[in-house]
Amino acid sequence: MRRANALELLLAATHNKEMGEIPSKMHRVLILASLVLFPIFAQADSLAQRDYQIAKSLFDSGKETEALVSLSDFLRRHTGDLLADDAQFLMGEIYFRRRQFPEAIIEFRKVARYQKGDRLADAYLRVGESQQKLGNYRAALIEFEAVRRRFAKGEDHDRAELLIEGLMKSGNQK
Repeated sequence: MRRANALELLLAATHNKEMGEIPSKMHRVLILASLVLFPIFAQADSLAQRDYQIAKSLFDSGKETEALVSLSDFLRRHTGDLLADDAQFLMGEIYFRRRQFPEAIIEFRKVARYQKGDRLADAYLRVGESQQKLGNYRAALIEFEAVRRRFAKGEDHDRAELLIEGLMKSGNQK
């Protein structure tokens, strides 16, 4: 269907024949804008999703260097996307796997930039685990306790409790 035909159909559908109302000029502009912009937004979402999947596949297959490049590119191109926090988290995870804990801490802390995301608690826990691996037990405890307080219920809270308990049992809480 041509765009002009789609616009005519939308205009006809919004025309209230019983009341003799014709869509206002503003209404017609909004309809036209939605016909033009909706495909653009849908395409942008699918591009972001495709780019994330490529980076995630590299991560999953252990191609860490390529994944870091792809994730960095994703974050540069799709900063406001809902998957941005996941991409940032994966960057931290790569450094954590490589046992490059100071770099992992930096990347995990960046997850807080993405307010729409759902990886914040995971990132804080990973910061704590990175601190623990570095021998910074007090800093690890502070991170774990922050998660326990901030995320009062659920899996994240329970995981924080277990990590705190493990740290206390090991005698490394100083």
